Amino acid sequence: MKKEIKGEYTENESKMMRCIPTGQDWVSAIAVKREKRGNAVGYWQGITSSETQTYTYHVGTSYSDSTVESEETHKASFEIGSALELGIMFISSIFGGQPIGPNKHTLLKKDVETTFGLERGIENTTTCTTEGASGAGLWQWVVATSDGAAHSFSWHTVCRTGELSMREPECPFFACLNADCSECADDWYEVTDS
Repeated sequence: MKKEIKGEYTENESKMMRCIPTGQDWVSAIAVKREKRGNAVGYWQGITSSETQTYTYHVGTSYSDSTVESEETHKASFEIGSALELGIMFISSIFGGQPIGPNKHTLLKKDVETTFGLERGIENTTTCTTEGASGAGLWQWVVATSDGAAHSFSWHTVCRTGELSMREPECPFFACLNADCSECADDWYEVTDS
């Protein structure tokens, strides 16, 4: 009988693995291997239009390898949670990628956890109005594993119009300083010595 157990850290800072009790002497051999997945990635996913639209968007988790919904949300939650323990990178088509500062990791983890356990997800409907400009785009904040297998579709959306409608915001949701996220706080990214 083969059994697979996925480990986790006791705490993120030390990277010490949690002890896993094996039970009733069922272990005759053990192989320990590192998961191939890396840190989490956060990005904006857009639905754009040339005119005012009413959008329905999904909030919840998904996992690409599963067909059973209850197992899917559990596996997605585990995979994303594990990836967040390794850090998170904001990826953007505008400037590539930027590590999000460690001081924001707890905020992001708590936000992602609000999507866990939504077995069928929640469908929200909203309108993004052009307000006389050409084009409207609804952008939703998504956190995923770096391999794109597991996703957390958040409650956070931004309506952008005119020139901005086809461009994703240039910072994560928590750093937006106004409704269309055209202004960003500058304390969200990790500062590295180079």
